[in-house]
Amino acid sequence: MRIGAFEFRPGWLPTLVTAALLPFLVGLGLWQLDRAEQKAGLLEQWRSRQDAPPRPLAEVLAGDAARFTPVAAEGRFDEAHQFLVDNKIREQRPGYHVLTPLRIPGAERAVLVNRGWLPLGEGRADLPALPAPDDPVRVTGTLAPPPRAGIRLGPADPGQGRWPKVIQYMDRQRMGEQLGYPVAGRVIRLAAASPHGFKREWGSPVPFGPQRHVGYAVQWFALAAALLIIYLVVNTKRRVQPHGVVHDDR
Repeated sequence: MRIGAFEFRPGWLPTLVTAALLPFLVGLGLWQLDRAEQKAGLLEQWRSRQDAPPRPLAEVLAGDAARFTPVAAEGRFDEAHQFLVDNKIREQRPGYHVLTPLRIPGAERAVLVNRGWLPLGEGRADLPALPAPDDPVRVTGTLAPPPRAGIRLGPADPGQGRWPKVIQYMDRQRMGEQLGYPVAGRVIRLAAASPHGFKREWGSPVPFGPQRHVGYAVQWFALAAALLIIYLVVNTKRRVQPHGVVHDDR
């Protein structure tokens, strides 16, 4: 292909490499934009439900069980059988999230209440006290997914017989077998104003907002543009005559 005094003559190898990498880089940029849109929708959903009045838990679970929905439930805490979700960092200190089953009268499944964060003791064997009232309680909070798990290596817990059980992530089937009754797939994040909890500052449901994904998308698109420019420049040569005289089409 000739353009004035220049000729575009690409080789097969750079063409093959560019044809493979360019769609890949553009696809990564589009994926990051899609992630940004998802994050924006998630944050909007979360913000829109912050000030809503709590709905009965049974009503929400019977419907779409939408996350971030404020809920209220009445029942009894199973103080003797509680779980500590390990590796939860707060204020640069390791600790646990406390999951306490709430037995609801007439309900087949219990719901796990995330009562907040407690620091790690002197050692792994030094587990914190987890007081809970014996009387029926009314809890309010936000319906949420289970606490986020990191890399899952092996079972959720080492299978030790004592309570409370330290777990790495929430495995509903295993927890139900240990408790002797099933648990719901969502948990209640105990509201800050609700009693019987520990340190609670739930904050945003995402670790970073959509702006970072947009930044990543810009980087991928910039790499795609740089690749295309390099491909064009490397494979475009100035046309010359045999004796080094620049070809003139006039």
